[in-house]
Amino acid sequence: MDDRRGPIRSALTREAAFPGCPPEEPGPDPGILDESVTRLQADRALRDALADQGFTGPAYAAFEDELATYGHQVMTAWLATGHIFTRCREAGLSLLSLPIPFSDREDLAQETVAEALRTFRSTGLEQGGWRPEGGASLKTYFTGALFRQFANIWRKRLRTPGASTGLSLETLPSDIESHDRGPAETSVQRDEIRRGLADIKSDRTRVALVLTEDGYEQEEIAEILGPDVTPRGVEGYLRRHRSHVATRNEEGEERR
Repeated sequence: MDDRRGPIRSALTREAAFPGCPPEEPGPDPGILDESVTRLQADRALRDALADQGFTGPAYAAFEDELATYGHQVMTAWLATGHIFTRCREAGLSLLSLPIPFSDREDLAQETVAEALRTFRSTGLEQGGWRPEGGASLKTYFTGALFRQFANIWRKRLRTPGASTGLSLETLPSDIESHDRGPAETSVQRDEIRRGLADIKSDRTRVALVLTEDGYEQEEIAEILGPDVTPRGVEGYLRRHRSHVATRNEEGEERR
């Protein structure tokens, strides 16, 4: 019987050890460009070999095992450092950046990789979503699936009742720049939010404030908070918070 597992595994491991993150895009150097073309040609041959077997059997199992190992290594590193949020943002996926507890990382990594493998096979391979003409290698295309599936899983977790209870002063991003406010006004608002979070008992208000500072629109915040919350409701949470802060500031001035 023709066993194609060996050549396929060799093609997958041609870069030796995975560095923990996708390779950088080829630069203008001719040697690098030649290497990129060679890689894409090898990926095309690999895809065609897998297609001949219907993306099933031992050959595809070997291929999927290599992708799973790579994906788990990548996700483990990025979840531990929080770099996953940076990479998602670079891919155009806006997410609320929160520290991920150690106890949650393995589940997130495994769930993300499992979903990415499923969509990669269905969309990328069976439906022809991956094309070497696009310039991305199979591994780079799979990395894009990791980003998208993590974003879906993360948003779903934020919508789960009780998921917002971990929000605190420490989770409020400190490096988000506003496109609508100047640095001084942004700093003032951030300080107000940090002070206000200290005694807010409503989880929804806390989430709305943090997400607003992270650049989310009210429609997006409403979707995260749940089906019973509207953008007008989010506006109400924010308005009541501002009123509370203003009242507290006035009381503080009167005591002086």
